[in-house]
Amino acid sequence: MEEKLDKLRQLGCDADGAIARFMDDRAVFFECFACTLDDPTLGQLGEALSKKDCEAAFHCAHKLKGVYANMGLTPLLDECTAIVEPLRCGAYSDELLTRYNKMTELMQKLKQI
Repeated sequence: MEEKLDKLRQLGCDADGAIARFMDDRAVFFECFACTLDDPTLGQLGEALSKKDCEAAFHCAHKLKGVYANMGLTPLLDECTAIVEPLRCGAYSDELLTRYNKMTELMQKLKQI
């Protein structure tokens, strides 16, 4: 378990802060971590962005932002925040898809842990 935490830290995640939110229960944290990796919302975000559906994309990104914040997945949180803020105003740009692609790359790295 410590090896997984080290890998999360190396990716820039706040694993220690997240575990503290889980009352220092590492087993529960890693159960939730596994669920986060399987959350279909990331794929739904990609679909909404490809359709330039700002409202649907905002709802997906906003949900993911909260999950990533609670889980201490800082690199994903940073990219997600950069997507949420323009969408909050209904502003779409191709940069959002670039950030989404970065999120999917980061997610693949997390899945390898």
